[in-house]
Amino acid sequence: MISLIKLEGTLDDATCYVTINNQLADILTDFNSQPTFEISESGVIKIIVKNSKDQLLGTASVDCKILPLNLPQWIPLTIETDQKCPLPEYIEQPRILLLYSSNKLPSVTEVTEYSSVTDTQSHLGFDELFTALTEKNNGLRDRVAELENEIMEKKWKHAEKIHNCINDKTEETTELIENLDKMKNKCDQLTLLKNELENRANSLEMLYKQEKYQREYLEKQINRVTQEYEELLQAESKKMMEYKNEISSLYEKLRNTQENLDSAMVKLRDCEIQRDDFKRASVKCNFLQNALDTDKATLFSLLQEKFEDSEFQRKILAEKLENISSNKSEEKKTITISQDHCANYNKEFLKIKEMLAKLNKKVNSLESELEVKNYEILKLEHEKDKLRISCSDKVNSLNTEKDFEIQELKNLIENIKKHNENLKNTICLLTDQIKIISEKLIMAKQKNYELTHNNRELPFDKNKLSSGNADERFIEYMKCYGIHQHFQRVAEGVYTFGCKKVSVTIKNGYLVCRVGGGYMMIEEFLMLFMSQELKNELNESSSQYNTMVSPNSKSPHKKSVSAHDCNSEEPHTDRILSRDYSLSTISYTHKENQEESPPKARFSPVHKRSFTPLRKSMPTRIYK
Repeated sequence: MISLIKLEGTLDDATCYVTINNQLADILTDFNSQPTFEISESGVIKIIVKNSKDQLLGTASVDCKILPLNLPQWIPLTIETDQKCPLPEYIEQPRILLLYSSNKLPSVTEVTEYSSVTDTQSHLGFDELFTALTEKNNGLRDRVAELENEIMEKKWKHAEKIHNCINDKTEETTELIENLDKMKNKCDQLTLLKNELENRANSLEMLYKQEKYQREYLEKQINRVTQEYEELLQAESKKMMEYKNEISSLYEKLRNTQENLDSAMVKLRDCEIQRDDFKRASVKCNFLQNALDTDKATLFSLLQEKFEDSEFQRKILAEKLENISSNKSEEKKTITISQDHCANYNKEFLKIKEMLAKLNKKVNSLESELEVKNYEILKLEHEKDKLRISCSDKVNSLNTEKDFEIQELKNLIENIKKHNENLKNTICLLTDQIKIISEKLIMAKQKNYELTHNNRELPFDKNKLSSGNADERFIEYMKCYGIHQHFQRVAEGVYTFGCKKVSVTIKNGYLVCRVGGGYMMIEEFLMLFMSQELKNELNESSSQYNTMVSPNSKSPHKKSVSAHDCNSEEPHTDRILSRDYSLSTISYTHKENQEESPPKARFSPVHKRSFTPLRKSMPTRIYK
């Protein structure tokens, strides 16, 4: 057996992996409990120390042959994996303190039916030999009980360690699964956000397309209006030029007519002057009428014709002047109307220019908003890609960690199975050894019984064996048969046996007990009440053991193994913890011919009272 006592050095938060003969024995994180391991004399123990980042801090591989027995020994922790043989005198840190001990039973002289009392201890008397044998039997019983208790404690500790390890691994896996679920939920939220942003981007694109189409339509309308305006402006300018040319031609005509009018007025004045002159001349002619009748008549007719022609031309010129003035007023009206049309066209053109500027501003603002939205969409897509990459990396890392943990759990389960098989083998070996020892003890008991039966007829010291005091006789009787632990002395001659009160007296040289209102022999009392008392004690011990081992127990120091569902991975741990270690019961079998055939005692290694035979009844073990 080897114990790990202490670990020194800069090894904070270190994990220790212990392997015995190339098989994983345990994984340690705390050395305060000083764990112990079973190892053979030629076995090799290997200790690997790693930190929380799974980095190697040191290893130690030692053969048990070079370790001192029952003395602590420091072992150096190095990166080298070779066995240290021999160990150095001075060992620096990091190092580990080991204690190698052996708990083998001392050799016992075998007592057979052919050996005599003088073969073992010839110098001892019968009483001393009997007491020595009973003490040795008690020592063997105590040692067997201690070994069984140690085996059960080791089983329990090993199962508890396995359960804690599996709980830790399952907690880690549950945390990883929860983190994976959180990441999945986050990815779903991000996908929803991405879909919303894509919908918003699509709606913005549709709005942008609509605005773009509207802008193109407005640009087309503006181009059409501007083209029409330019065409109209050109047509109006042509008309204005034509009007200007016409006006200039009319001005020239007006000048010509004015000149003609002036000339006609001059001629008219000349005509009037000539008329006045003619009148004067006519007046003169009147005076000269007589003298000039013929000449004057002809001249007068000519002058009258000229006067009529001049009047007719004057009327024609007046009509022409009126027509020219009316045409000029109409031309002025048409020019003013065209000027009004041009002003209206200019106003409409200015309004269209203002609308075009507003639309250009709106288009520019929409383009800037669209650029901002596109930048936000690109940014969100970049973040989404980053999150997708990080999520995929985390999922991959979680999957690798999960696979690694599953592989470690499988390896641990295989090692546990191997260790359980080794424990089963050791238990089988121990049970075989216990059976051999029990057979030897039965033979020794039979020999003792034969010796006591043969020694009844020998003379004995009455002062020593048959004392007059009932308490001394009863104490001697209880020590002789090993039942003193069942009786407790209350007063002189009064004892308690379980829940019964027994008074012991001497009647006719025999020990007699009184229970209730009647007397009976000690042997009869034991025959009647011993089996029931043993059953009660065994039931109490089994109930305590079941409460300690059962998965529903709420012990503050020992956790329940069934709290973790490990039925599929390692059913053997549940079998260890839920196994009903039912203790066997004892019943007494009466022997009719006690003197002819000595009683034989069958025993269980759990209960040591079965080694002590009674005089008329022997306990036999009935296994359930």
